[in-house]
This record gives sequence, C-alpha cells and structure tokens, in this order.
Amino acid sequence: MTDSTAIFYGLMGAGSSLIFSCAGAAFGTAKSQQQCKIESKSLNGFTESNSPPPTITGKTLIPVIIAGVLAIYGLIYSIIVLGSVSDPNYSVSQGYAQFVGGLVVGLCCLGSGIAVGIVGKIGIRGMKENTSSFTMMVLNLIYCEALGLYGLIFALIAASTF
Repeated sequence: MTDSTAIFYGLMGAGSSLIFSCAGAAFGTAKSQQQCKIESKSLNGFTESNSPPPTITGKTLIPVIIAGVLAIYGLIYSIIVLGSVSDPNYSVSQGYAQFVGGLVVGLCCLGSGIAVGIVGKIGIRGMKENTSSFTMMVLNLIYCEALGLYGLIFALIAASTF
C-alpha cells in the first residue's frame, strides 16, 4: 500500500513544475511582446491616439516560441510524475525525489523565462537599430532556454533514481 505522504509530495512536485514553468513562460512572452508593441508604434510613426494594432513579424515571435517551450518542459515532467504516482509500490523517497525534481524544473524554467523576456525585449529593440543583431538575439535566447532544459534533465534523473 502506498503512503499518502509519498503521493502528496509527488503531486506537489508535479504541480510546482507546472506552476513555475508556466509562470516563466508567461513572463518571457509578456516582456518580449511588450517591447514589440512599443517598437511597432515607433516604427510606424503612430501616436497613442491613432495607433493601429501592432504588427508582429516572424522575427519577433522567436522569443514567444522559446518561452512557450519552457511551459512544455513543466508539462512533460508533470505527466511523467503523474504516471508514476499511481504505482502500488510508490515509496516516500520517490515522492521526495519527485518533489525536488518538480521544484528544480519549475524554478529553472522560471529563471529561464525571466531571462528570455529580458533578452527578447533587448533583442527586439536592437533589431530596430541593426538588423544583423537577430542572430545574436537567437543565440542568447538559446542559451537562456538551456537553463530550463538542464533543470528538466536533472529532474528526470532525480525522479528515476529512486
């Protein structure tokens, strides 16, 4: 029979991975698209009173896509944890490991989302001045997203060890 404390910690790990990774993805999306809205108004020469909806080009959607992948990392880990919680031989050490893994992947994705938002905001501003800065923005976004991927890898190793 499975201890209810073990199930609680396992489900808390699944929940924390979803909550924190989605918060990081939301922050990264909002921050980078906030700059996109500002830049499209200044590029088109419109003021607040007569401004059309902002134009979003393909290059300015890259930070949004990368931020969305961070939420998928949390979802992947949560599905794996939810599948293992229903095992009849689920132990307390597995619950603790999956709780810590959920915190790690969630907080790594939160930090990564904050970094993606900042890099995306500055990168979109830089593309206005120099169009060749797009490559540097994409490279920096990949490095920022790697933080979330490293958290997912650690969480999967920690969850499968016990």
